[in-house]
Amino acid sequence: MKSKEPPKIFLHFFRWFCHPKLRNHIEGDLMELYGERREEKGKRKADIKFIIDVLMLFRPGIIRPAEGYKTLNNYGMFKSYFKIGWRSLLRNKGYSFINISGLAMGMAVAMLIGLWVFDELSFNKSFTNYSRIAKVYHNLTFGGDVISHDGVPQPLGPELKNNFAEFDEVVMASEQGEHIIGYEENKFSKTGLFVGPRFFEMFSLRMLQGTNAALKEVHFIVLSKTFADDLVGDNAIGKMIKFDNRDNLMVTGVFEDFPPNSQFAEVKMLLPLDYYFTMNESTHKYLNNWESYDFQCFVLLNDKTSFYQVEPKIKNVLFQKASGDGKSIKPEGFLFPMEKWHLYAEFKDGKNIGGKIQFVWMFGVVGMFVLALACINFMNLSTARSEKRSKEVGIRKVMGSARNQLMNQFLCESLLVVLIAFLMAMAVVVLCLPWFNELASKKMTIPWTNSYFLLISTAFVIMTSMLAGSYPALYLSAFNPVKVLKGTFKTGRFVAVPRKVMVIFQFTISTSLIIGTVVVFQQIQH
Repeated sequence: MKSKEPPKIFLHFFRWFCHPKLRNHIEGDLMELYGERREEKGKRKADIKFIIDVLMLFRPGIIRPAEGYKTLNNYGMFKSYFKIGWRSLLRNKGYSFINISGLAMGMAVAMLIGLWVFDELSFNKSFTNYSRIAKVYHNLTFGGDVISHDGVPQPLGPELKNNFAEFDEVVMASEQGEHIIGYEENKFSKTGLFVGPRFFEMFSLRMLQGTNAALKEVHFIVLSKTFADDLVGDNAIGKMIKFDNRDNLMVTGVFEDFPPNSQFAEVKMLLPLDYYFTMNESTHKYLNNWESYDFQCFVLLNDKTSFYQVEPKIKNVLFQKASGDGKSIKPEGFLFPMEKWHLYAEFKDGKNIGGKIQFVWMFGVVGMFVLALACINFMNLSTARSEKRSKEVGIRKVMGSARNQLMNQFLCESLLVVLIAFLMAMAVVVLCLPWFNELASKKMTIPWTNSYFLLISTAFVIMTSMLAGSYPALYLSAFNPVKVLKGTFKTGRFVAVPRKVMVIFQFTISTSLIIGTVVVFQQIQH
């Protein structure tokens, strides 16, 4: 039996850092909110929200104070660190500009790539039944070649729906296609889809006007919100529109546009599949034809079934129904889950061999390398100025500063630089995102109000500052104060080795990326 309590480690963490006077009130609100979320969205999502709430509460005003004078002392110390770091940046404007701008450009590139990777990995996840939807594919044998094809005959849908209890829903649909839509003087060419009546429930469409039964008649049509506004105006229900310069169809519903990162992003209108079979004699023949592979079949599994359990049962359904010619290509059915449609859509000899996922991970690695190069550049510039700060370190040590305090100072300065660089990087991303969307054929936006985005951004800044400032902090805080103040301080033979290694790594990765870019560009120009 699953526990009804939130994650204990984060609950104990909250009780440890929260001010005693606030703890009972805040904990009561947290537990009440957790209970409501658990009932509405399930325990897993409630746990994630609880963890985020606890982390967001870890801030001044809620954290309990330390004993005696230590709070004021620590606050004043860190305030001094940031003030010294800010003055150092202003005093060395040229160095600061190069350091911050270099780091900002690296962070901006990493963020743009990160947005693209996130968009690709979240493809189709907006659908409520994402993990239970699949498309029926068949392996077809032509000679010695096996081809995996997503087209199926129309009668297969009713056959699966009526004979397999493992499917909650089975929906047939046509392929997406362009159609001419006219209303009064307006004419548009938009992508449409002929679908079965349960398409709305399977793909959790949100109807803004009308209901899920909006396609119950043959000559009905449902439009997306943006297309309805462009074609008809605000109130589209009941309007008669001309379809492909042949039939008048009544608008009976308006649905919220499909998300840009979904399989149906281009679909602007939905029509009854029954209407497709009445358009002419050739389309009518498809209604009971087991030989035409011109339709899509979507299935929704029930909660107690997995794709691998159902596949053996549907493997030979089409083979058994097909005629002699249909049997000659030996169709073998299998289910292709929605989570693989976009990034794992390549097949070879009847086996899935991946797809775009290779490019997603490749660009993700490139983004990490670019950020690493920016951090290495920051480290090298910081350590290159070490001699100018050696006397400062020596005096601080003579005055009683411990090494961990000096390390905290340099890490705080690193955090200040990274914060400024992050703000600059965000400005660059905002300016470049429209151009990047056009280049990548995307419609990405920065999720300013998303709590996950804020949490990831905070973690990103902290991790980058720790990564970029760790080596300078360790290096500078290790200076011998006596030798520094006497003027006899000299760096050892092996002190510059880490810097040389980082420079070699930096130039190696940069050269590799440049060569890769040139090769890809030449391939495109071929």
